[in-house]
Amino acid sequence: MKRFATTLVVSALLMVFAACQHTQEKEFSYLVVRSGFSDNVMMEGTVSAIRSTTVMPLEDLVDWGSVIKKLTEDGVWVRQGDTVCVLENKELEESKELVASYIAQGRLSYESGLSRLETQYASLEAQLRINEIQSTLSSLDSIQLAYYTPTQRRIAELNLRKARIQEAKLKREVATTKLVNETEVMKLKIQLRQYESLQEMYDNLMSQLVVTAPISGLFLRKRNPDNGYLYEEGDEVRGAVGEIPSTDTMQVKIEVAEQVFKRLAVGQPIAYTFSGMPGVRGYGRIVSKSPVGRDRRNTSLTFFDVVASVDSCTGKPQPGMSANCLVTVKSLPDTLAIPIVAVFDQDSCKVVYVKQGSGYVQQEVTTGWQSSQNVVISAGITPGMQLSMIRPKDHQIKAKRFLSK
Repeated sequence: MKRFATTLVVSALLMVFAACQHTQEKEFSYLVVRSGFSDNVMMEGTVSAIRSTTVMPLEDLVDWGSVIKKLTEDGVWVRQGDTVCVLENKELEESKELVASYIAQGRLSYESGLSRLETQYASLEAQLRINEIQSTLSSLDSIQLAYYTPTQRRIAELNLRKARIQEAKLKREVATTKLVNETEVMKLKIQLRQYESLQEMYDNLMSQLVVTAPISGLFLRKRNPDNGYLYEEGDEVRGAVGEIPSTDTMQVKIEVAEQVFKRLAVGQPIAYTFSGMPGVRGYGRIVSKSPVGRDRRNTSLTFFDVVASVDSCTGKPQPGMSANCLVTVKSLPDTLAIPIVAVFDQDSCKVVYVKQGSGYVQQEVTTGWQSSQNVVISAGITPGMQLSMIRPKDHQIKAKRFLSK
């Protein structure tokens, strides 16, 4: 009885072992069939507009080294005329104050100079009037010349000639003084006008420190060329501070690591899904690849820019939205593609292990395109073969077959 029970237990264990071995072989084997092959790469990109309106401060303010005092948050909807950026410029403010002091001094100089010149001109005119009176009196005295002695007559004639000479001299001095006065006044006016023009220019520049949205739309901050990050308050302006994209036509910008970049090519199709828009799908193609990469801060990695089109979409993604990009690197509709784990390196060649009875046959194969999971086999296997995805033990390998060279 004990012997019978022992036999039953052993038989049961053998059946369980065989079943487990069969299950294990089935789990770690692959049936070769013809199927499609697809090599895909998943990346993350950002939706952007192909056309956009830049938000650019006055170029003179950029040249003057203006600093951002206030800037609208990235991704905020603005209306035309809304304030999106406020700049400050200490040098401009100091220059404006300095010119204002020059204008005050210039007006004071103009008024005092004009008063001084008018006084000088009035004094000369008074002297001329006095001389005219004296000449008139001398002319009256000349009537009495007939009654003068020769000496008196000679003195009277000399006085009359002296008065006339003095009158001519004063007239010339008055004319010269008038011309000089007009010239001096004109100089003061021109200098004052120059200062006032400077003040107008500074007033105009100060008014341009407030930058408004040229159109309505989604405001996106530009990157600061000094550090590559989006502009922030306190940054010195180097150009446009933002842009308002047009949502008519969109594209996706992707930052790609060097090892992935090498696998991409212009024209490869892309499928999109968008964060924040469940169920929305989009399709496009790679349209450009940057020829030069850039190093990312604090890393030894090099990244490249890739731009892809959005040719069709079931929704309307907004600029700045994240997009999951599934790029089809290679697609073969009908081929022999097997799991890459079923291919092994053996003596500088690629082999698979084909199930045959209770053992395996080591078969050399020629591989083609491969993805991270599957590899295309162009020679060495046929549909219906059962391949092991783990390397068999040496005693399980019944034969070795090689491709004819």
